[in-house]
Amino acid sequence: MSSWFTKRAPQGGASVVSRKGYSISREAASEQQQEELSSRRSSSGDAKSPLSPPRSPRVDISNSSSSASTHGSVLPRFHQQVVGSSVRKGGRGKRLVLGLLRWLLLACAGCVTALAVLLLFRGAQSGLQAWMAREGGAGSKQVFDVSNKQLLSFSVCNSMAEQRLAIVSGTILAFELGRVVMLPDLLVDGAEGPDRGRTMPFAQMYDADHFISALAEKGMEVVDPHRAFPKELFTPSYIPEVADPVEELALKHRTTKHLHVECPLHRLPRVYYTGANSRIMWAVLDALQPSKDLAQHVKVMLKELNRQTHHSAYSFLHLPINADWLKACSATVNSTAKNNCRGNVESIDLVLLNFNVPVTEPLYVSADWAKVSPEAAEMAMKKLQVYKVYTSKDFKPQLSGEVEVNALVEYHVAMSAHMFLGNALHPFSAVSIVHRRHRNQWASYYNGGHMPLVDLMPLDQLAWVFTSSSETPHLDYLVRAMVRSALQHRTLRPFCIFSGPTSSPIAQWLAAQGVTLITHTFSWADDLWAMAEPLAAQNERVSPIFGSKAALVDDYMRLELPLIEVLNQHVYVLFTESDVFFHKRIMLSMFSRPDLPELVGMTPDSDVSQGVDGSFMIANLLAMRDSYSELKAFVLSSKDGGLFASQGVGAAGALHAFAQGPSKRAMLSQHFAAKPFQDIDPIAFVVHFKGPKPHNYMDFFRTDRCEPEAYGNACEEGLTRSLCPYIQKWHMLLDDSEDEVGLNLWYACLALYAPHLRGLSRHRLAQH
Repeated sequence: MSSWFTKRAPQGGASVVSRKGYSISREAASEQQQEELSSRRSSSGDAKSPLSPPRSPRVDISNSSSSASTHGSVLPRFHQQVVGSSVRKGGRGKRLVLGLLRWLLLACAGCVTALAVLLLFRGAQSGLQAWMAREGGAGSKQVFDVSNKQLLSFSVCNSMAEQRLAIVSGTILAFELGRVVMLPDLLVDGAEGPDRGRTMPFAQMYDADHFISALAEKGMEVVDPHRAFPKELFTPSYIPEVADPVEELALKHRTTKHLHVECPLHRLPRVYYTGANSRIMWAVLDALQPSKDLAQHVKVMLKELNRQTHHSAYSFLHLPINADWLKACSATVNSTAKNNCRGNVESIDLVLLNFNVPVTEPLYVSADWAKVSPEAAEMAMKKLQVYKVYTSKDFKPQLSGEVEVNALVEYHVAMSAHMFLGNALHPFSAVSIVHRRHRNQWASYYNGGHMPLVDLMPLDQLAWVFTSSSETPHLDYLVRAMVRSALQHRTLRPFCIFSGPTSSPIAQWLAAQGVTLITHTFSWADDLWAMAEPLAAQNERVSPIFGSKAALVDDYMRLELPLIEVLNQHVYVLFTESDVFFHKRIMLSMFSRPDLPELVGMTPDSDVSQGVDGSFMIANLLAMRDSYSELKAFVLSSKDGGLFASQGVGAAGALHAFAQGPSKRAMLSQHFAAKPFQDIDPIAFVVHFKGPKPHNYMDFFRTDRCEPEAYGNACEEGLTRSLCPYIQKWHMLLDDSEDEVGLNLWYACLALYAPHLRGLSRHRLAQH
């Protein structure tokens, strides 16, 4: 009987089985074996000697024992005996067992060979690592073949925090240039120390192996130590001060093998830290973990701090009050922020309580205590006496004398804290704040103003709050356009105070866009409506917010901003109404001190003398939190039903009237609230559809009526002034399959401005 892996051979002829399973002649089998062996050697580097005998072909033994004896000369003697014996005895089971044993022996031999090769490779790799360590200091366990690649080395500068940012910039620069990153040496005493030129290898401060592995996951090759590559191999250069320095470097050094640049800190345009590069930026900051020795020191400090409380939590305060830093800060920051270097230091205890920093938790206070005067240190401790205060002096072993090494240890203590509070102008505080916020950890600063770091690198976003409701689906298109316009500029972090079920379509859409939905109940809604209801019908002629309790509460919701826990860590927030869209990028630095208000800042309203437009508001949450009770009482004592007509409308008018004096309220530029019924603003940052909304303008096209009555002639003014230029950009923010208003209004504008259609009525234009 023929077996499943052979074809029956012709009677009386010698037959063997080919690799494809078909019977072929003995002579042809021998030639085929030689060709296959030659092919295997040429393709896989077979190490067998050319004099080695070819492997024995498999013989068709399915006929009888005579077949085996007749053609036995083809087989080695041992195989002849095995085959003959098994055939004579007719032991099919024995043949199977012997075959399995044969393949098992071959498999074991292969495993032994593979193990030997692996051990040999490991030994060679260990030897190479040892050589690299001898040549260049502490080396990484990862070895890259960079013989055919271009390398980029760079230096770092200034303090520990700024050196971290320099590593971020250098890594992104290498990625853009298509080069392998060479890890730098690090400064020991930063920019302020007397030995600023003294350095240490990267691996003595950070875990080089972890850094290399983490960046490899992002597609970046990093080598360390760099001393394995002599400095003579690198061509020195600088980052040019041009609009696109990366492109300039790429063109100039296209054929340069290895390139070295000076400290790249703050030398790349903001755009190089956005998009896909933002993932590299955060990967670098996350990968900069302390070396083994420093990590042990961090562990000891964390154990002691967590031991002091039953829920293992502590707060961290960075308080730079040494005279040399304050002097350097005042000399380097711009004039508007000069007085903010030590802002709120004298009232630091009140600021901590305002931020709800728990007095039941240990408070670690970080400062350069060796340079802090005894008087300043005593003042700080007196202000913080309500807390259980720890400093670096309370831990053993003491931190080393190297300033930046100590800063690195405290940085990682800060990253593990429950709450962090620092100085917005100090690099240590600024980097800690943005890094913690990226990890969704609580972090803020006590001295107000804004963080200049964010102007240079997009590491943080201004908190932006708006309201929305599931009960107004006809206005959802405005919300979608507004959110899309904000997200395309990447400078705002969106929060929505949402009214209604989160399963509604607009809530689901907002969540999909990365908007944080806030469910908040207005705490005195009944009292507010009781005050407003007697005059609501009369006030509705001025503004539709008085048409219902829900609409009025939605307008006054901005007064509750300081009570919303998720916003607690933000000093300033931007609040907008839902009928605006962002024409340009908005950043907090646009309102830097002294222009930032102590309470609120809004734009003037041309329709109300001395009044404000509440569609765009910068709010100081610290000040609003302090004055919340007084503001509530002020609103409920209104004599005109909450209208505040002489100051604005509704909540905006109430805030403007309450914040009397230029120090508490600020009048922002009208560029932050351009309106369609006014002359076009060529540099508008925000456009506000005050009064008529886009669907109202479409109704006006069709019916010649601008409703409701409170809008007056705003529809006609919009069509004759700036509505259509604004709609040209606004309608592109809408999905035509979901929102037809934008496209229809744009078509109407095209018809309105087409010369051959100008004689038609608005009703006919709407049909076009």
